[in-house]
Amino acid sequence: MSGAPGAVRLYEQAVAHQAAGRPDAAERCYREALGLHPDYPQAHHGLANLLGRLDRLEEAAAHYREALRLRPDWAAAHYNLGHLLNRLGRIEEAAECYRRALRLKRDFPEALNNLAHILNRLARYEEAERSCRAALRLKPDNPAAHNNLGNALSGLCRFAEAEASYRAALRLNPDLPETQRNLGDVLGTLRRYEEAVDCYRTALRLRPSMADAWNNLGLSLGTLGEPEEAERCYEAALRLKPDFASAQINRCIGRLRIVYRDEAEIERARAAYAGDLEAVCRLEGPEALAAAGKPPFLLAYQGRVDRELQARQGVIPLAGNPLQATAGRLDLPGLHLPEPLAADTNVTDQAGAGQDVQMLGDGLARDVGAVGEPRNGQRPAGAQAGHQGEPGLVAQGGENRGRAPDAVAVGIAGAVSRAVFR
Repeated sequence: MSGAPGAVRLYEQAVAHQAAGRPDAAERCYREALGLHPDYPQAHHGLANLLGRLDRLEEAAAHYREALRLRPDWAAAHYNLGHLLNRLGRIEEAAECYRRALRLKRDFPEALNNLAHILNRLARYEEAERSCRAALRLKPDNPAAHNNLGNALSGLCRFAEAEASYRAALRLNPDLPETQRNLGDVLGTLRRYEEAVDCYRTALRLRPSMADAWNNLGLSLGTLGEPEEAERCYEAALRLKPDFASAQINRCIGRLRIVYRDEAEIERARAAYAGDLEAVCRLEGPEALAAAGKPPFLLAYQGRVDRELQARQGVIPLAGNPLQATAGRLDLPGLHLPEPLAADTNVTDQAGAGQDVQMLGDGLARDVGAVGEPRNGQRPAGAQAGHQGEPGLVAQGGENRGRAPDAVAVGIAGAVSRAVFR
């Protein structure tokens, strides 16, 4: 092939630059290699890996596709394209890429685990369970697969089994904040609130920026009769995510008391609660729209039902009420859903220049081993939230994956409110 020796040398240099943390030099060498030999699949694949780590996702996808045009039987490239499409939110396409990888390489636990993660997001929990169990048969010490199995079992409302799966993940790696939070969610669903509090605190010690964990910690503390500490948790969640409708609603409910000193305090609480609900209605997004259209509970103080506030929130008819078309009860979302862990870092053939040069001849993908582990001292890129330093983390973002809710009573006299761990 014309230009092949020079292209190989440039490819080797690109691999070395990338391993040493010099992305600009690596990109230049990859592109020069492709200039000499445009049909060089490893160079397209390596450049795609680099561009993915630089969050240039559409460019990366184009180079993965070109690598696959040249080598359609390359399981690692199908896998990496699937990971990239998952980051782009094109989850159905990502699932198909993982399936293609598995048709080519059936004993591919990382692809099985990541496919399970996608199936959980699609609320196809039975299929996700099967995929996780297949991944664990191949690699039983993979904490990500145990976590995602817990998510599938939780979605199937098999909470005791989900707890066991999360604990299995944490025995392998106790420093997974997502799994600690997921275990807290299940324990809250099982009404074991003290244990849930411990899990949330551990998750937040490991990663203080988890707004959803702050919110669910507040729910647990409020249920345990610690409203002031619960409100501090909601405030922490809202500092991290000011448009977090769940935390907004939970905070405004948590401010209500069972007993009031006098009528004046009742009126102040009523006014503050009405203001809090109006603030929620001004938020945007699916969760906020649900909160605006469905009141959290029938407000009652000391046996007195506040019909005006109920009408404003759509519980009873009111002429011209813009919320009335969607009026109804709202089971308050405490959280979006369990946090997935996916072996989402790139499967790469960049174990060394010698293997890469040999691959040009035999076309075999090598070094697809410990996905998620650092290579050559370089941390792999994280997924949607850009986590670094933890293998295979995928952030929950704003995904609504349809887990069956289980309610947590909030303990306000005369109310019918229910806050939900999701």
